[in-house]
Amino acid sequence: MDFAEGSDDCIVISDSESDNELANNADDGEEAARRTADSLVWIDLDANELESDTDDDDDLIVVAATPPATRQMKPTLPAKRKLLYCQICKSNFSDPIRTHQASIAHQLALMPDEAAAPASGSAADRKLCVASGPAYRMMLKQGWTPGSGLGRHGQGRSQPIATVVKRDRLGLGMAAPKKQKKQIPQSNNSSAAEPTGSAASAVARLEVASLYSKAGYAPVDPAAPVARTAVLVSNAEAGKVPAMNCLLDSVAKTCGEGPFWEPVTKTLYFVSIADGEVHLWSEPNNYHSTIQVGEQPGNFVSFVIPCQSGGFLAGINKSIVHCDWQAGELKRRVLHKVDPQEPIRFNDAKCDPAGRLLAGTMSLEKEAGLVMKPGAGSLFGLDLDGSIKTLDTGFSLSNGLGWHGNTFYFTDSVARVIYAYDWDAEAFSISNRRVAIDFSKLPEQEKLGVPDGLAVDADGRLWVACFFGSRVLCLDPQSGQVVSQIPMPVPNVTSCCFGSDGELFVTTANHWGVREGEQPPPQAGSVFRVTGLDGIRGTPSVIADQGLLKVIKMPSNYTVNCLLDSVAKTVGEGPFWEPVTKTLYFVSAFDGAVHLWSEPNNYHSTIQVTEKQGSCVSFVIPCQSGGFLAGINNTIVHCDWQAGELKRRVLREIQRCQMRPAGRLLAGTMSWEKEAAVLMKPEAGSLFGLDLDGSIKRLDTGFSISNGLGWHGNTFYFTDSLARVIYAYDWDAEGFSISNRRVAIDFAKLPEQEKLGVPDGLAVDADGRLWVACFFGSRVLCLDPQSGSQIPMPVPNVTSCCFGSDGELFVTTANHWGVREGEQPPPQAGSVFRVTGLDGIRGTPSVIEGPFWEPVTKTLYFVSIFEGEVHLWNEPNNYHSTVKVSEQPVSFVIPCQSGGFLAGASKSIVHCDWQAGELKRRVLHEVDPGLSNRFNDAKCDPAGRLLAGTMSLETNAGAIMKPNAGSLFGLDLGGSIKTMETGVSLSNGLGWHGNTFYFTDSPVRTIYAYDWDAEGFSISNRRVAIDFSKLPEQEKLGFPDGLAVDADGRLWVACFYGSRVLCLDPQSGQVVSQIPMPVPNVTSCCFGSDGELFVTTANQWGVRDGEQPPPQAGSIFRVTGLDGIRGTPSVMYKGSLPPISD
Repeated sequence: MDFAEGSDDCIVISDSESDNELANNADDGEEAARRTADSLVWIDLDANELESDTDDDDDLIVVAATPPATRQMKPTLPAKRKLLYCQICKSNFSDPIRTHQASIAHQLALMPDEAAAPASGSAADRKLCVASGPAYRMMLKQGWTPGSGLGRHGQGRSQPIATVVKRDRLGLGMAAPKKQKKQIPQSNNSSAAEPTGSAASAVARLEVASLYSKAGYAPVDPAAPVARTAVLVSNAEAGKVPAMNCLLDSVAKTCGEGPFWEPVTKTLYFVSIADGEVHLWSEPNNYHSTIQVGEQPGNFVSFVIPCQSGGFLAGINKSIVHCDWQAGELKRRVLHKVDPQEPIRFNDAKCDPAGRLLAGTMSLEKEAGLVMKPGAGSLFGLDLDGSIKTLDTGFSLSNGLGWHGNTFYFTDSVARVIYAYDWDAEAFSISNRRVAIDFSKLPEQEKLGVPDGLAVDADGRLWVACFFGSRVLCLDPQSGQVVSQIPMPVPNVTSCCFGSDGELFVTTANHWGVREGEQPPPQAGSVFRVTGLDGIRGTPSVIADQGLLKVIKMPSNYTVNCLLDSVAKTVGEGPFWEPVTKTLYFVSAFDGAVHLWSEPNNYHSTIQVTEKQGSCVSFVIPCQSGGFLAGINNTIVHCDWQAGELKRRVLREIQRCQMRPAGRLLAGTMSWEKEAAVLMKPEAGSLFGLDLDGSIKRLDTGFSISNGLGWHGNTFYFTDSLARVIYAYDWDAEGFSISNRRVAIDFAKLPEQEKLGVPDGLAVDADGRLWVACFFGSRVLCLDPQSGSQIPMPVPNVTSCCFGSDGELFVTTANHWGVREGEQPPPQAGSVFRVTGLDGIRGTPSVIEGPFWEPVTKTLYFVSIFEGEVHLWNEPNNYHSTVKVSEQPVSFVIPCQSGGFLAGASKSIVHCDWQAGELKRRVLHEVDPGLSNRFNDAKCDPAGRLLAGTMSLETNAGAIMKPNAGSLFGLDLGGSIKTMETGVSLSNGLGWHGNTFYFTDSPVRTIYAYDWDAEGFSISNRRVAIDFSKLPEQEKLGFPDGLAVDADGRLWVACFYGSRVLCLDPQSGQVVSQIPMPVPNVTSCCFGSDGELFVTTANQWGVRDGEQPPPQAGSIFRVTGLDGIRGTPSVMYKGSLPPISD
């Protein structure tokens, strides 16, 4: 048998010489039969397939025998396969020789001596056309007489042999068969010639072409040969053929996209873009479900990627959104919104091997592929710290992306190009853009449509969905050439992803891309499953790392509710959320009152900590041992109930106080004020640390109005409201010390700083952002590098804030304090506000500071400074109670582990506890003798030691009598006290993050950072962490007051005169976000439960004589919905306190 190598340039199907010879030497029947067989070469069906498919005569379609015309066709076979020519049947073939010999075309073209009757035939006859063979049986069934011969010189039937063409390469038959019994593999024979002749065939092909042209695409030529990879060729040789089935029929109403295979649960995720739907199909249960992610009609949902921590990321219009279920309800949290001014939306996205997200945007379309603004799209990268950056720009329709080694691939569909970049995994960056695949340069490019989504296999080949192209192309990015293709039964193929080995899922569009008034073809919008791709493995799908969920921008769906309306008569301050009892503590500074609001009972109570006229209660911190610490004037006082009576005990005379996570107290002092922020003595304040042994030390000095303080990791934040700066310190938890003070946030450098007022109290969320109350600024600012988010508050003087539950922030405000004489504060001045809906925001619960959240009882402690009151609000009962701690100002309240609480009453640290139903007070320490000072803010470090700052007395809000007269004191566990810092005018917000301690001097509008030495209970290396004067719109921010530090090290700073709580990033000194407050004088804040912040405000304090504070001034506000924001855990004072004796 003779076989010759075919021409490289063309395939000769037949030539005139052989046609003439056949015409002269064969009868009409024999010649017609041979030509019929030749006309079937294109479908490449072997005898086994044809014989088995002819069992049912109803399935047969007779094709008239018309001699094929002589023509040429360029081969597109794999380069390594040689084209052979058979001298017997006069045809070219590329199959293995044994396969060709078994084909109908060859069997029917045998010479007479090779086709004799089996009984008398030769060895060749028995070998090639044995009686048991399928070709022999089929010819018998079709009426062939054995022994009559069929070849050029043989004798056989005078009529053509009826044979079968079940389907063409589009998967469609010449006419619709009644049933489809078996899938026929597509051709691998490049010598295929399209059958010609029958009228039915021509009509059918016209119908097919018409069907697809209506969808706006050029159909694949069914006769065109399909090149395959070596793997696919070997599969075909072994009889293994890829199979395709419709997994979910027309499931996407508009445009199915973004398939993602999750191998652990064996779940396929994908989206229906314009329907706003996410779809899930579970393989083990064969169960399909749909989730409506787009909340409104017209919301485009372009991608879905499961998250490591639960839920999934989705691209909704211009936003990257985290979706998860809470209590059976789907919660959506916007992580980032990009390009607000551009007519764009997200399109395709994937996670890199590290779990970081890369997502491309595209211009909106007038119709499929017709963009409104070419070049408006970009490629964004969402890093593990929650930050987002632009990786490249100038794309019209961003699409398929993927990785192989150090190469990243990215598609622009409108340009019909797939780009390759160098991928720098360490730097999370791309470079050296070049064209990997240019569709306009591929063979038959006009039929390929445009590249859409893609998947990368383990060998680096790109499997690209072709929109308008009815196929998935397998491309070699090194050569830029087509390796293989998988024809699809619908025109608009959108994307693909690998499932298990040898498996590919393919999504398609339905109505998208179909002209108005026309209908999409059958199965458009379906998900297809291609199996049998033996030897093909995809690169593993990567789910999103939980770090991507870190909130950088302020959630937009938060709500501000007035929790306790105008509860503080002067200045609501020092909110402290106690998460166990769900109780919010805060003080009404010049009322000498500590307030408590219990969330479970919704009950508010007031404790009169001091009865002395003019005394200031600046903070309240519950004590682990019972009672609470309060800053009364320049003393730290422990207050507790004994026999139903509040007992007060001065621990140390040392303004602002907060407990570090260890339970040690840090408290800042400030000069007395002539009026709000007008000090009697600037820079008279200090930051003090109260250690677990009861000793106190000065941690830093030179502050005018010590204010908001907090921690994130090893960084401590501390505010000087008058300087409008939040400082950052290195925090040494072991040494109970701070060092390396630097400006973390300068309000004067913030955007629109003139509107921010001054930084007051602050809270730090779990991501390290500072949430800063803005006195005179009507807001709470969230400060961080990525944005300038803020929460407007309905009052100007926002004093402080603290986190409650996740996504919740409590905000205190001033009432009459900060209001000009003769004027009235606005409505709600002095209220406590509760901000909810801060999805993704988790605070570090107040570490024993102004507002102090005690998580076990879920009780919020706070003080009303000048009322000398400690307040408790118990969340489970929604019950608020007030304890009168002192007649002098009570500046902080911190619960004690041993019972009762510590309060800052004037210059004293007082232990308060109940004995026989009576509040007993015992002064632990009185500080700054000879100075007109009082305590202000305070917190406990992680060891449970107290740090409390003092300040010069004020003649009015912020008008201190003696600048730099304040100090920072530390009260150790043994009850000893030491000075940790001096020279503070108005000690304020303080907190920790790791080894950094933050401490605020309000008049200088600065939050300082120190190195924190926990072992030595000391601070060092003071530097400015936040300088309010350098924040945008610093003139609106007021002064930094109290602060809270979240678990990620951000500072949440109350802005006195700033009507807001700022969330600040102490690393960059920038505003992350802010919470506007409805009152101007926001005094402090603390975290409650995760995502919850309590904010205290001033009432009359800061209000000019004769004026009235605004509505809700002096209220406590609760900010909720700060999802993802966690405060550092609240720490009670853990020092051993002896029982209070009369």
